[in-house]
Amino acid sequence: MEAEPTDLERARRLLIEAKVVAERMSDAGPRHALVAKIAGAQAAAGDRQAALATAAGIGNSGWKAVAEGLADAGDVSAALDAAGKIATHSTQERMLLGNGGRDDALREIARRSARRGDFKGAVRAMDKIVHPMFLAGALADLGEAQARAGDTAAARRSFQVAALAAERSRLTVLGALARITAYEEIGKAQGRLGDRAAAIAAFDAALTAVPSLPKDNGRDNLLAAHASARAEAGDCDGARRALKAMGNPGQARRAEVTVVRCLTEAGLNDRASETAAGIFEDQTRADGFAAMGAVYARHGDAARAAAAFERAVEAAEKRPRNDGSGPFSFRDEALMGVVLAQALAGDRDGALRTADRMVLRNAATADYVNDAIYGRLATARAQAGDSEAALASVAQIRGFPPPPEMWRALGVTEGRRGNVDAVLPRGPAERDEERRAEFLMGLAEGLMARAGGARQP
Repeated sequence: MEAEPTDLERARRLLIEAKVVAERMSDAGPRHALVAKIAGAQAAAGDRQAALATAAGIGNSGWKAVAEGLADAGDVSAALDAAGKIATHSTQERMLLGNGGRDDALREIARRSARRGDFKGAVRAMDKIVHPMFLAGALADLGEAQARAGDTAAARRSFQVAALAAERSRLTVLGALARITAYEEIGKAQGRLGDRAAAIAAFDAALTAVPSLPKDNGRDNLLAAHASARAEAGDCDGARRALKAMGNPGQARRAEVTVVRCLTEAGLNDRASETAAGIFEDQTRADGFAAMGAVYARHGDAARAAAAFERAVEAAEKRPRNDGSGPFSFRDEALMGVVLAQALAGDRDGALRTADRMVLRNAATADYVNDAIYGRLATARAQAGDSEAALASVAQIRGFPPPPEMWRALGVTEGRRGNVDAVLPRGPAERDEERRAEFLMGLAEGLMARAGGARQP
């Protein structure tokens, strides 16, 4: 009698099946992206030959994913070999970044090795990085890992060398932009460590290069991204200063919502509410209050969540009731954003109540809204590990399938529990290649986690 396959062997078989399914997708872009993810998972599962064969068929994105997976598995030498296969075919990229794709992969190898405690492996990868902007990010990642390991002296040295690399990056063709990016990576790492003063110092160093940039949409986009990074690191005051420096406040939409969310997560409820209320554009103000509601719902504060979502609805209803894109008016498009936020927060009743305020033009639009709600509910429940509730939500869907990430999350949960055979028949159909492949990959990743593998989705 043939022995039962181990979890790792079963994971490798599932990934081969996922690859076969994914390669049937007709759209080349999404197909290559998904196959690259599968190649990375194969590498993390220790199936090196299969990973290399998968990557060879798609090029740079595959080699980067394999390099990351091999680094997760602890095979730094093989990871470096995979990164070495990344080529640049763009004259503009060569001029601005050299082989930026390879340097980015090397930084990922360094980061993942450092996260595993393999500091020597991280240094081996960093030694091959050419552009100082990527080197600064890798050194910041190393410093973060060293600090978490309790080696504060080594961490301090790594952050100091990262700052030197950031200064060197301004001498490259990208100039101020490279210096800003490098210091932002240092600030993000310090922020994740909770060293707010060091994070602010790094972000402030990044901002000193902004005046040398031309005042255009590119500069405003950079400031918006900078504001989001500062907010995520806990420096909401610095984020708001960055937003005020923008020439076109219309570019700040996502960053304004990020600031509101981060203030809420920090427990600064009054400031979060004041910031959201002060957003000029109705759609963005609705998104801001919806972000507050999602945070409160995640922390179990139902009363505050309901109040924030109600203010989001009020803002959305100020939008014009005519025109708009697709099947929705501008007002209903804004309300749909609130509906999705409520559903993803697990608030089914709230999402249905908000949907009832929309003016749905036909039965197909009503089905779309219903399925969007239950698709997001299924995603939230799958990500929370409640597979039965997720599948119950899927059963309420009429025609528009749930997002692929829902199936990936459900697969991970059931793979960790060892329930592969029981759940496989309940997954998406073979003809839905993207969702089926994501589901199979999730099952494999769950089995790898169950077996003590490196890949943690």
